[in-house]
Amino acid sequence: MFEVGGVPPRGAELGSARSVLLAADGRLIVVDPSYRSILEFDSTGTLLRRIGREGPGPGEYREPYSVAWLGDTLALLDPGNGRIGFFGADDRWLASWPVPRITGGQFVRLYRTPGAFWSFSLRQATTGSEGIFVEYSGSGPSDTIVAVRTAPGLPVSRTCRTPDGGLTFFALPFGGSLIAIPTGHGEQAITVTSQYAVAILGSSGDTIRLIRRTRAPVPVTDAEWRDANVEWTAFRAQWPAASCDHGEFPRQLVKPAITSMFLDDQGRLWVEVATESGVRFDVFDREGHLQGTVVGLPPSGGIDPSVSGDRIALVGEDSTEVPVVRVFRFDQRRPGRGPGRPVDK
Repeated sequence: MFEVGGVPPRGAELGSARSVLLAADGRLIVVDPSYRSILEFDSTGTLLRRIGREGPGPGEYREPYSVAWLGDTLALLDPGNGRIGFFGADDRWLASWPVPRITGGQFVRLYRTPGAFWSFSLRQATTGSEGIFVEYSGSGPSDTIVAVRTAPGLPVSRTCRTPDGGLTFFALPFGGSLIAIPTGHGEQAITVTSQYAVAILGSSGDTIRLIRRTRAPVPVTDAEWRDANVEWTAFRAQWPAASCDHGEFPRQLVKPAITSMFLDDQGRLWVEVATESGVRFDVFDREGHLQGTVVGLPPSGGIDPSVSGDRIALVGEDSTEVPVVRVFRFDQRRPGRGPGRPVDK
């Protein structure tokens, strides 16, 4: 359908894009943390306005992070000010709710579920602090569930200490990782990405459903392995005397099966899968039944896409590695097949 950003800028220049959100009428919201701005575009990609401004006061933000809808109200996670701020129509500041000043990591964002959204927080437990997902509805924070943040058998990361006392952390390229997202009704979906298996946990932490599918292994080429280790190789060359635990990374032969998971505006679970021909998105209903498969889309790049009706918005880069947000429309003309290929980009 359309795209914004890129070179030359289409709609507006983007320094980066951390979160995207579609409205039912086709409008697109983009959070640009580099320029400390929230941009709103119409259904053709034309810039309508900049929402709010940088600062600590009402209608302002210091670190725009992630956005979600609560009815017609736009919610913004702003760790810099330690709050979730709410904007109404015409850029009106409505209210704010306090949140911890947590930044970085895969868990820190707003998770969208129909009629509500969730954020990650920490609370004290008998064994120390534990991560939780907090649900927000129209009346404020309501439900909480304990977030699964560790799993046995995951690859060990590398922690390196330089002679000047600095610490640098490296994750194993193409290593399996844990993904956990709240799915509403006190449930969460978790997966260890090395295999195509998604467990739906109930509020008690027990597995109530299990989604399994087969996927042919996708090899990691030598070029991909070299590219994925550029930072690690450069660090080892710059700091030959650095002390790193666990030694060198073992060469990974295949890519993780699952890349990401998120919910659409109907509460369906989308699972992004790596295949030989590119990524595909498998779409499941609340009971874990496959509703359809979407192919032909670019990868999500670790940033939650937004799905509204027959549209999806994804963050990517153009050929010059400049940030761009692309909006696609699905071909849903095949009854019973679910979403099809994107059309009319």
